[in-house]
Amino acid sequence: MRVKFKRVYEPYILYLVYWTIIHFLMRENTANDSVIIYMGAVKKYGLIGFMKMRYETWTSRVLIDGLIGLFADNKFLFCLVDTAMLLLLVWSIRVILNCGDDLWMNYMIVFAIIAYPFQDMSSAGWMATIGNYMWPMAAVLYAMSGIARSLRGERIPLWSYPLYIIAMIYGTNMEQVAVYCFGFSVMITVYLLIKNHRVYFLPIAMILSSLGEILFAVTCIGSKTRLEDEIRSWNPDFEMYGVMDKLNIGINNTIQQIFSFDTIFMMSSMVLLLLCVSIWKSSYIGTVGVIPCMLLALCNRLQTDKSDNYFLKTETLFAPSETTFADRKSYILFVVLWIMLTCILLEVVVASKSFADIHLLTLLLGLGLATHVLMGFSPTVYVSSRRTMIFLEFSMIFILLFLLNRNIELLKDNKLLRLAIGTVMGAGAALGAINGLIIVLIVQ
Repeated sequence: MRVKFKRVYEPYILYLVYWTIIHFLMRENTANDSVIIYMGAVKKYGLIGFMKMRYETWTSRVLIDGLIGLFADNKFLFCLVDTAMLLLLVWSIRVILNCGDDLWMNYMIVFAIIAYPFQDMSSAGWMATIGNYMWPMAAVLYAMSGIARSLRGERIPLWSYPLYIIAMIYGTNMEQVAVYCFGFSVMITVYLLIKNHRVYFLPIAMILSSLGEILFAVTCIGSKTRLEDEIRSWNPDFEMYGVMDKLNIGINNTIQQIFSFDTIFMMSSMVLLLLCVSIWKSSYIGTVGVIPCMLLALCNRLQTDKSDNYFLKTETLFAPSETTFADRKSYILFVVLWIMLTCILLEVVVASKSFADIHLLTLLLGLGLATHVLMGFSPTVYVSSRRTMIFLEFSMIFILLFLLNRNIELLKDNKLLRLAIGTVMGAGAALGAINGLIIVLIVQ
């Protein structure tokens, strides 16, 4: 009996081949956190002992560190787990979008994930960075896929619920993920309570999980030790900063990263331009769509470097007339950022099918921005700033894919538009793939 191959699996096979090549070429530098912290740690302390040691001396991410430590001594096993997590990530997005067997849409999902600048995952060592960022995000997306299924009224097997809960607890063990999930689940629960006059189990579970993890992180014994060590190593003046100073640093660093010719923002802006012009054939919409693309390209030349804004005080942002030219550039970029975000939100309004869509996507963009702005409250903001952009960049990826899926009938009818968007997404994926291959060859 012949088994018919479903073409919808083609993009995921391509995805699997790409990551297999990446993993084959991947090598750890002996001076990074993957080697210094994780390799040999479980053998030395035992799993529970290692997790306890990390809690007492450094971090609340005991579940994340424990899982990394389990596989850090065996590259083959680590690569298998990482491949499974990366497949879980992309498949969870497919389930959330509910795009079914549409081959083009499934290719767009894969292209969007491959377009992510994988070089960001090498900054603290492959195992350490991937395990601390990609794995929690994959887990929480899986949990969100359960929420999406329950809201659509799908029948969810009872055995799936414990898996969703475990994924929530594990994923929110990362502080940025916990903040993101808390904001998301609270707003979703409030919206559903107002609209449907009922609450759903999984969003409530996510509220409890993320809130518990936030409290766990705040009260962690090792967090104080870590903060003191990072202040001493990276920013001795950090304790002198007030809340507004730290918030300002977070805003400026977010601006710096977005205008460093961010591939995800540029690709998303170009695709939204094409989509919105096709939906609403108006020169005004075309102008709105062109603005983010132009600003991303032009402001890369204007943005300040680390020395311009590391010790930037609050008055720099809100009283530019009293500052130097370098600080004025930072102020200009702050204004430009809000112009760009306003244009993106207008495009979201044009491409959305309902007010619920607009509210959801605005929430996701806001939460993505918040997770990175809050990095201003960490003395290592400029050390880890690129990799911590992952949640904002994946918010943009999801917004883009959501709007494409919402307008799939238009795309089916307009082959030229589908070709144009596919070309932009394919180019983004090609750049991401080349970036990934080059970086795994360089980082040895």
